[in-house]
Amino acid sequence: MSENVITFVANGPYLNHARAFMVNAKINGSYQGDFCHIAPADTPETDFQQRGIHVFHVFTVPAHGWNYLLKFWAFAPYFRLWKRALAIDLDVMVQGPLEPLFQTLGARLPKIQADLEDGTIIGGLRYWDPKASEHEAVFQEIERRFPWATERMFNAAFLFYEPAAMEDDTIEQLQKLAEEFSVINPAAADQMVLNLLLWPRMELAGKDAICFFGCDMKPNRVPSEFRKWRGDEHPAILHYTSGHAPWIIKPALSEKEKQALIDINCVPEVGGYSNDRLGVVCHEHYASCLAAFDREFPLL
Repeated sequence: MSENVITFVANGPYLNHARAFMVNAKINGSYQGDFCHIAPADTPETDFQQRGIHVFHVFTVPAHGWNYLLKFWAFAPYFRLWKRALAIDLDVMVQGPLEPLFQTLGARLPKIQADLEDGTIIGGLRYWDPKASEHEAVFQEIERRFPWATERMFNAAFLFYEPAAMEDDTIEQLQKLAEEFSVINPAAADQMVLNLLLWPRMELAGKDAICFFGCDMKPNRVPSEFRKWRGDEHPAILHYTSGHAPWIIKPALSEKEKQALIDINCVPEVGGYSNDRLGVVCHEHYASCLAAFDREFPLL
């Protein structure tokens, strides 16, 4: 067993995305550590375990059904089987070596490391609450209890952490907060809840580790004091978000459309269409990774 694990939540519709991601991490990230699939109760049976992939079955789901809050289970004591863990969303693409990332970020543990959003925690809660104007007292209570709620929010797509440093009841604490503030979080989004509880223990992973895919486009490979960029980073992982995920087939632009974007100093393509670090069209690379799953993870 490795000291490192990458874990992810995937139910039925996301199983192929998980397969493609694991191949991507192994081939393009030269990753030699373990993988662990957090399998919700509604997930079809897979042969992952027969392929050397760990599976952590979650038989209990929140009362209102499957939702993003299942990511909380990444902090279960079970993960103390490993020294270092990366909980990752599957709408990402690995484009650089992962072993150095685990070593570099591992030296900064027990801090939980993640990417930063531009907006604040409280701003995220207000944005996702369709009835925010009716819940001002709730937002005021959050700011009173969590002084960091007005700070920039960490993105939950990439969470690098030390399982042994997490309290036994971390999941219960997160679930309690989610339930308490469910009235302003009807979408059951995990990110703001994770920040409310864990923000004081979190820090910026850095652009060498992870960033939004647009931030690694050539015009954005620049120094930035606000974002703490040097300008010469080569992110190991890009976060495409669900709207631009690698499996989504984006249209190629016409030459006229490309030129119009070049004229305003923009990348001449639909967002998330290609990855120039790897020299691939994203959805084609996704398909090739998915096709290689049996080869890269043969039955044992």
